[in-house]
Amino acid sequence: MLLSGSDFELPGASKQTTVGIVGTFDVENYGDLLFPLMAQAALSRRDRSVKILPFSPNSRSASLWPFAVYSAADIPQYLPDLSALLIGGGQLIRFDKGYPVAVDENSKLPLAYWLIPAALGAMIGKPVIWNAIGVWTDSPPAPWYDDVVATVLSASHFIGVRDEASQQHLAKTAPAVDIQLIPDTAFSISRVWPLQEESKEYKQWRASLGLEGRYIAIQAHQTLEQFRPELDDLLRKMGGIPSVILPICWCHGDRAERCLWLTGT
Repeated sequence: MLLSGSDFELPGASKQTTVGIVGTFDVENYGDLLFPLMAQAALSRRDRSVKILPFSPNSRSASLWPFAVYSAADIPQYLPDLSALLIGGGQLIRFDKGYPVAVDENSKLPLAYWLIPAALGAMIGKPVIWNAIGVWTDSPPAPWYDDVVATVLSASHFIGVRDEASQQHLAKTAPAVDIQLIPDTAFSISRVWPLQEESKEYKQWRASLGLEGRYIAIQAHQTLEQFRPELDDLLRKMGGIPSVILPICWCHGDRAERCLWLTGT
């Protein structure tokens, strides 16, 4: 069953092409939730018949989430009908078993959201595209996976990473593979939400906070207070411009109420 209704609907498409995308789209993190939306927008500019199908360790209902997400455990049943499989984005290449939300005890973390789908896609001949991903270079070492990773990368259609550290790390694992350094897809966000256009929701949000002019956005990270003197000093030097505390990564502990000490908030 493909996404329907408001889930990435493409009006006027006469024939549908489905592309799977795997990653951590089941957590309350602004960056992770952007990737399927941006992939849909980018591919639609090339072919309006394309529809994105997101997979993560947990499924999510479109009625309770920004879009429907399917369980990574169900990828094998969808793969035969996919035209391609995108891996990421995000810092996905890693071997720690931690996850910011609960998952099924049988879920093979972290392989479930990157290596297993990529291997399955390559095995049945689907184009596997690594979508400007990152490598967590401080991840626990897992040298027993090196041959598998190298083989999957060799069988992939395109490998794009978002930083030099990731490129250098993978080059050691798979020296014969062409690994491209490309910008994180989040840099194209203005194509999804043009900067010169203000949505109705954004205007309502500004009005609710009394923001009539310029303002400063500050991520409500849990470690922010350790920089309290520097931030207070910087905000004062900026002439009293109001600042807005934004909890970008709720799943990693961002909470606005922890940062009310900031000057001008």
